[in-house]
Amino acid sequence: MQAVTRYHLLSLGCPLQGAASDRRLRCPSPSSTSSAGRSADALEPVKALTHSVDETRALAEDIGRALLRPGDLVVLSGELGSGKTAFAQGVARGLGVTEPVVSPSFTIVREYEGRVRIAHVDVFRLDRLQELHDLGFDELLDDRVTLVEWGDAASPLLPADRLEVRITPAGEGEREIQLSTHGESWQARSRRLGEVLAPFSSPGKS
Repeated sequence: MQAVTRYHLLSLGCPLQGAASDRRLRCPSPSSTSSAGRSADALEPVKALTHSVDETRALAEDIGRALLRPGDLVVLSGELGSGKTAFAQGVARGLGVTEPVVSPSFTIVREYEGRVRIAHVDVFRLDRLQELHDLGFDELLDDRVTLVEWGDAASPLLPADRLEVRITPAGEGEREIQLSTHGESWQARSRRLGEVLAPFSSPGKS
């Protein structure tokens, strides 16, 4: 199994701040801390457009089935109601999960068994990242696919090798989904990601 960059424990006490739709860490700037959450291997983001919740799930299902493997981290961001949980549901379906997948807002972590095990994490209600560490977040990264809703709030402290997914409402029922790959593992899968997204390509994308 490919080694996964560990959570940066020195900064786990940093409190989260800001409005719910734009939470950020009140911590030193990334340039003064570990580079664990940054990647020089990040490629240009790619975009897709979906026209319904079912289509968002279908896109995520294709990504889960074709690309995700144990040890992968997927960071989900977007405002309340944008479709983060729907995306997680699609990924789970693509990885063979048959039970209902629901938001982990109150439990923080939910785990599911499928072809690949899944950990679904939500940091929305956490005041300090130490709470996430206490729940065993490090161990989740070892042998399953981990999806983190509101993960952009903890971005500087997460492993550098990851897929970032930002979901933005783009019209009635429509969602623009921007995907950014980071790290060598995802760099190697970038072409395949583009192929998976082709049916959902955003208009005007070059």
